[in-house]
Amino acid sequence: MRLDARVLGFVASRQSSGLEAVCGWITLFGGAPVCFLAYAFALTVFWTDSARVIVAILSAELIALAVLVPVRYVTRRQRPDPSYHPPRFVPWHRFSFPSQHAVRVFFLAVILGAYWPRAFPGLIAGAALIACTRVCLRRHYLSDVLAGSLLGALLGAAVVWVLKI
Repeated sequence: MRLDARVLGFVASRQSSGLEAVCGWITLFGGAPVCFLAYAFALTVFWTDSARVIVAILSAELIALAVLVPVRYVTRRQRPDPSYHPPRFVPWHRFSFPSQHAVRVFFLAVILGAYWPRAFPGLIAGAALIACTRVCLRRHYLSDVLAGSLLGALLGAAVVWVLKI
């Protein structure tokens, strides 16, 4: 927890409106609205070619929520920025551990990387970038993001293994 405080202090000391704006745009790619639009697009365009990948992604999304929501209510870890107010329709967002963005982008990277192996390094790098923005925006502590990244990667690997992608 001391590392969390040190990282948060480091981020706060280097905060600027420009950095915050860039991080705000990057973090959108791990958020539910953008991901659900991408899922809908994939369902309509790629259904016949990669049905198992789409099923894997949707399964991982549901499993992630089934794990994440109870963990957040058990840990009840408050977000680093007390001024952040989550949407009312997702009350578990008021808690920060683990990072849902990190879970999502890492299971996506692993599942899509299993289907397109040449893209795997870029997918992991993109997932790490999106996860880091959560700390830069003070929505999560470093440990929230690390736990979410690990959970997402393990979930993605499990889904790939079960569905034999």
